[in-house]
Amino acid sequence: MGIGVSRKQRVFAVVESTVGTIVFPATADFIRPAGDAVLNQNPGFTDSEEKQDTLDVLDRFRNAVPPGEFTLPMYLRTVANYATPQGDILFQSWQGGVNPTTAGSLASGVLDTHSQTGATISLITGGTFPEVGVIQVGTEEIYYGAMATTASSDKVRITDCTRGYRSTTTASHASGDTVDLLSRWYPQDTDSPSFSLWVESDHFTQGLAGCSVNNAVLGVDNEGAVNLTFTGQGTEMVWAGRTQLAAHALASTGGGATWATVDNASLFSVGAYIWNETAPDSNSGAGHIITAVNATDNTIKFTASTTNTSWATDDYICGYLPEDVTVLGTVVESRNTDIELDGVSATIKNTDFTFDVPKEYITDEVGTTYPSDYIENQRSIMADLDLYFREANAAYFKEGFEGNDVSFWARFGGNAGRRLELWMPRCKLEVPTINFTAPAINLTIPLKALGTDGEDSCQIILT
Repeated sequence: MGIGVSRKQRVFAVVESTVGTIVFPATADFIRPAGDAVLNQNPGFTDSEEKQDTLDVLDRFRNAVPPGEFTLPMYLRTVANYATPQGDILFQSWQGGVNPTTAGSLASGVLDTHSQTGATISLITGGTFPEVGVIQVGTEEIYYGAMATTASSDKVRITDCTRGYRSTTTASHASGDTVDLLSRWYPQDTDSPSFSLWVESDHFTQGLAGCSVNNAVLGVDNEGAVNLTFTGQGTEMVWAGRTQLAAHALASTGGGATWATVDNASLFSVGAYIWNETAPDSNSGAGHIITAVNATDNTIKFTASTTNTSWATDDYICGYLPEDVTVLGTVVESRNTDIELDGVSATIKNTDFTFDVPKEYITDEVGTTYPSDYIENQRSIMADLDLYFREANAAYFKEGFEGNDVSFWARFGGNAGRRLELWMPRCKLEVPTINFTAPAINLTIPLKALGTDGEDSCQIILT
């Protein structure tokens, strides 16, 4: 029997319309893992407490199944023109969602010259505008780096504008001209969407329904690529191994379903997708979903009828995920990272930002075998900023002792239209710790992001 090869791995993540209802992915849902993608769901057991004149345990009882757990490392891959990046649904689950299409109109007396660097936008429809982003007025793209408050709740004022962004032509614009938000951005929310996660590891395919991101770690350093590691949970795992068809393998059951006799039906679970690798037959790329498994007579039932003429004894049957996938976007290299702390360019050493966005899965309702749903819990965003102790950095001691708020901004990627920006408007710095790492003196400054009006401690925007 072949031993699984660890380097042969493919991952897909696709949004669900109903929590816990597994969804088969499309080619665009592919994620290339940058390390080992791990998916497990392990039920616990309770030993019997019945007494007998023996030192042996008399029985064990399987408990309700706990949430499945996953770890998925990947590189940040962005796509031109502010398009959906690799792992889009992971960003949505991490933050809470994605902003819908947003538009507005220019208010009077703004952008009427080629050098104007501020504008007020009114009559906003769809979603909202992020704190930083890219808009389009006519054919001109405009990057704005800040947003000022306005007296009216239905208006926003953008400032620090870069006109003619991405080599578009600067032009004059009049009151009433349409403003479209080009940036894709992930605002925080109190209710995040669930997704189905699929992991193919050589000859074994797993799926986990009802997934959510509980933790995201963003590596900020000066080497290699920008790393993201997502960990989370899900409601119910499905799986499919690899075996051969037995003699007289197929029997039509009517209603668009087929029973197949295989060498070992225990390698499969209901809900997994399979294909005949030998024929080949993947149901036109949709896969055959398993609806029943009988391990006693080694039969599996799957949708989409097929015939004995297309499937033959000893054909290999295995888990199926979309073929001929295209890796999304371009990897963002870590060296193309800019940092600002409280509006001033900052130089930090390698740092991991940890975003805890926990969900509590419901497991204690009597009569349920698998978790039925999850409830959002309080988020926590933290980092330890490591930096060389330069003379000007002594000011951080005052910031920490007084508990002052500072802003944190990071931009990953050097190419306009495919950059990712992370904006945290209100962070608390703690008093730095001095470390002596010869030949230099270093500082470690704990940082925690806070909200202001709620669900605004962090924004992630493509610019």
